Amino acid sequence: MTPQPDTEKALHGQGIDPYLQSLVTKVDADYFEIWITVYIPGFIVTRNLISDWKYYEKMADKIYSSAPASIKEEMYEDFISYKTLSEQKQNYNNKEPQFLHLENPVFYYGNAARGSSSNLLWRCKINAVSAFNTGMFQLEND
Repeated sequence: MTPQPDTEKALHGQGIDPYLQSLVTKVDADYFEIWITVYIPGFIVTRNLISDWKYYEKMADKIYSSAPASIKEEMYEDFISYKTLSEQKQNYNNKEPQFLHLENPVFYYGNAARGSSSNLLWRCKINAVSAFNTGMFQLEND
């Protein structure tokens, strides 16, 4: 079987990394987590890759606990609806994920960790990632 043009381009670094996209697809579909480090031009981000389902659930909870009362319910319902779609796997029908989600990421640029949070959710376009590896990146003095 001959690779499709988009797949062939991706395998040669001219599109979204099919291996990263496949990993995100598995995490989203099977609801597991894995430590990952992604390299974005200018910085490195590392932590737990989580499913879109978990991201939407946690985001809905954060919005509900902090949004103004006048929009709290509506915003919460919006994020819960994304979680529901994820649970039903409706967004996996012949569609590759376009975003990855990290929980409590640590950001590195320069020669040190420049920011981290124990209460942060991070969403990134997969096509913004120039490289990745499994496991957590850590400077020797961290």
